[in-house]
Amino acid sequence: MKIPTFFKSLMTAIIFLLIPWEGKATGLSGDFIYLQGEEWELLAKPINRDSVLFHRLMEFLPDNYCITTANWEGYTAYWEVQQSHLYLHHLEVCVYDKQKKEEYSLTYQPDQLKEVFQPYYQDEKIGARWFSGELRAGKGELVRYVHSDFDRNLETEQVMMLQHGRIKSCRTYHNTLRAGMKMQHAQDEIIRRFPWHRFPEYKGQRITFFVENVQCSSDGHLVDVDVRTIFVRPQRENIEDGNHPLAKAFEEVLKSIYPWEVLFINGKYTIEFKDFVLSIWKDKLKPSQTNDTTKYTLVGKVYGEEVRQIPPYDVVKFPAGGAYLTLAGKPFQGWLADSTGTFSIEHLEKGEYRLKVQFIGLTSCDTLIHVPMKDDTLQLRLSLPYDYIEKYDCSPALSREYIEQGKPNLRLIIPIGKEEIIRKYPFWKKYGVTYFSYAPLKKDGKLDCYLGTPNHLLTAYNEEVFRYLDKKFGQKWRKEVPPGIFGLDQSLNELHDYNWLIKTLSRECKYPVAQQKRNKGCVLQVEYTVTPEGYISHATVLNQVPRAFRKSVMQVFQSLRNVPTVLRPGKSTLSIQFWLDNMAKGPHADVLIIGYSSCDTPVLMRYDAVLTAHTTEPHLEVGVPVCYLNERGDTIVPYGKYRYCQTDTITEIGFVYENKPKKSRIVCINDAGKELFYVFKCDNGPDYLKEGLFRMMDEQGRIGFADSSGNVVIHPQFLYATPFANGHAYVTEHGGESNEREHTSWQSDEWKIINRNGNKLLEYTVIQEDKAVKELLIRYSHPSGSIRSLTYTYPEDIVLADNFHAEVTLKDLNFDGQDDIAIPLGNYGNQRIQYEDGYLWDKTQKTYVPVKQLKEIANLRIDKEERCLFSFSRESAASYHYERYEYVDAELVKTAELIQTYRQAGGKPLFTEKHYQKGKGMRVAHSSVPIHEISHYWLKIVQK
Repeated sequence: MKIPTFFKSLMTAIIFLLIPWEGKATGLSGDFIYLQGEEWELLAKPINRDSVLFHRLMEFLPDNYCITTANWEGYTAYWEVQQSHLYLHHLEVCVYDKQKKEEYSLTYQPDQLKEVFQPYYQDEKIGARWFSGELRAGKGELVRYVHSDFDRNLETEQVMMLQHGRIKSCRTYHNTLRAGMKMQHAQDEIIRRFPWHRFPEYKGQRITFFVENVQCSSDGHLVDVDVRTIFVRPQRENIEDGNHPLAKAFEEVLKSIYPWEVLFINGKYTIEFKDFVLSIWKDKLKPSQTNDTTKYTLVGKVYGEEVRQIPPYDVVKFPAGGAYLTLAGKPFQGWLADSTGTFSIEHLEKGEYRLKVQFIGLTSCDTLIHVPMKDDTLQLRLSLPYDYIEKYDCSPALSREYIEQGKPNLRLIIPIGKEEIIRKYPFWKKYGVTYFSYAPLKKDGKLDCYLGTPNHLLTAYNEEVFRYLDKKFGQKWRKEVPPGIFGLDQSLNELHDYNWLIKTLSRECKYPVAQQKRNKGCVLQVEYTVTPEGYISHATVLNQVPRAFRKSVMQVFQSLRNVPTVLRPGKSTLSIQFWLDNMAKGPHADVLIIGYSSCDTPVLMRYDAVLTAHTTEPHLEVGVPVCYLNERGDTIVPYGKYRYCQTDTITEIGFVYENKPKKSRIVCINDAGKELFYVFKCDNGPDYLKEGLFRMMDEQGRIGFADSSGNVVIHPQFLYATPFANGHAYVTEHGGESNEREHTSWQSDEWKIINRNGNKLLEYTVIQEDKAVKELLIRYSHPSGSIRSLTYTYPEDIVLADNFHAEVTLKDLNFDGQDDIAIPLGNYGNQRIQYEDGYLWDKTQKTYVPVKQLKEIANLRIDKEERCLFSFSRESAASYHYERYEYVDAELVKTAELIQTYRQAGGKPLFTEKHYQKGKGMRVAHSSVPIHEISHYWLKIVQK
């Protein structure tokens, strides 16, 4: 039935009247996943991603299964991760018995679901090979909640990227909330502050604002907001102008409120609602809101952040007992949090208060609260002093500063007693690097003094030095570094939890050789005790087993006694099974130690093992055939399988050549000998690692990108792609190879520029007439979601070379953090002077606008530190010309000039310096002076 337009409008109006805030759907309950021996909430339902699989499951479930608005499917799946693959552990379904009038749960194991998951059922397990994409798992307290789908965030989250059920990457985030004014509680405050006197024509009207892209700073200031539409009722006026006085007044009011509640979610600052709808009207406030004389008590809890003093040296929270609290307007009163971080402030009247919380060594919290609170308990979190740490102690900027001074510096931890060994390590002198050790590591695995900088900041600091060393020395330095360096030593990143214990036992327990030869297996029940400090103090085998098996396990537990862990204190039991590959599959065990019935049979690799190349030739070098053996001497890759190797030792991935007489491709294999993908050839070898990625190919020769661990970051899909540079790569689906002398290049008139996530930033087409380049058609994505285009016509007053290569580059030309468009115009003259033209991204107009004077700048260079552009050219054999350009009132202006002249052969140069004066142009500041008298900025440029 067709609904009349009148009724549609009426229904819409009723909805907006009843729901002044953001319209929301139902929040959904997700599945669960076992990670590191703990149950995490999975904020997704992976089965629903495959519609065929989902319908099969729905047909399989009993007819009387229960549904709720949070779980329309009626089932809850439990998942687990094994060997970096996602598997279905079991399925639970709530059903309703009509006769007994009660609910109960049914549990389905994988073997009971094999008909539903038939394509994915193998070895009595169901692998989620249908699933590709992102999965979020969370635990802890709820930090952010939107009553829609899975739009919520928990205190700790793991974000996993999967490809066909295999986890390619996983990042852990610690989400926090800085208390402040919530958007959904701010309506009354906004009405109070709104300048109604400026809008008498809207008296008695209800004004509804549709707001988008709300942005807040880390300290709770509102930075920017877009008012998309304004509805005025009953006047029936619709305003779609973000610059309307009503919109500007509303924006001013929002910015005047401080602080807003700020969330730090998955590495970014945000607020609960970026888009919302809010209605205000002058007479909304009730008289009772100003006449309440009831006394209230404010109860809350203060948490502080600290660095965990054992690996992975991450940020954890603790009850901030002794935190000091004050209220603005009560200068002679203060309150202390008790040993659990709890505080209580009594005899408060209804209203708004500014609460300040302080704790020694942490960033104080200054927040706005409303009494009475809707929540029973206020929770406050005091963060580490990140601003101080990054400014004075450890940040990428400080690391770059040391590098520019010629003093690259690494941060590391040295075990106690090994200070002299690390100090004399040849690496420091060979590569010109110094180090700073935070604290000696004692024999019990704990630091001798407090480490106040978390791992992620230390790693970010060191990564600047890694990039510097990679650029200067290649990759060879990585094989010569001492242990204990943040960002390189993976033992510093490993959380010693239950999952670590299982992995360690699986890796370190040796299968007794004598028992293996006799084809004997065994299952041990081991009880171990963890002290309150986190140390394994005692372990006992509970059942009767051969001595060799017991000795193998007890030796590993003995080696772990001085290792600090986060294991649950008290007694626990593990089942450890020694299993031969020719045995029938045994019962489920927590730890599986695999043995092999014949040493001549290729074996499966152990976790985190290393492959080493061996050859029958006199010398092991690139080009000779090899086999690969593991640490036990087992043959993983048989001799002759590949033509020759490019990698002699494989810790994660290596490169080998197919055993073909012609056109052999390069294959990437992992430390289990498994072939991952083909590798793009560059300079007759595997592609170089650029900005952490190298080019890989599929069977059809399509190009994608992988990282140094063999994870496919951008799936193969391009006919050709360039390496990454400055965060960008050029890809195309057109064109072909062109041979220029000994080098091969790719010629195409259609290119796309992508970022490291594979997202397209823009694309362009080269338009030619009679084989001469005339124009560029550039297409880019507008924030509204539409595709915009602009056409660039090459200037008629320049003559492009015959071999001119037309292209578009992305650079930040005006230092606003946005990518601008730069268009090279070629090289000219015997000095090969380069010129460029370009466009700037205009945030206001949300489009690209031409840059005046850019194409007049010779040999354009960008100085990010000084936030300026400069040029360099040689005017004659004895004269050099330097120019500096800056943005003055949004216009590119030449602000300084330097002329370097040699008056006689072998003599020292003299300099003439000019400065820009507004309204007067260029004025001479120094004339024919020696180098020590010119400005410091030019001194840096000339010396380079």
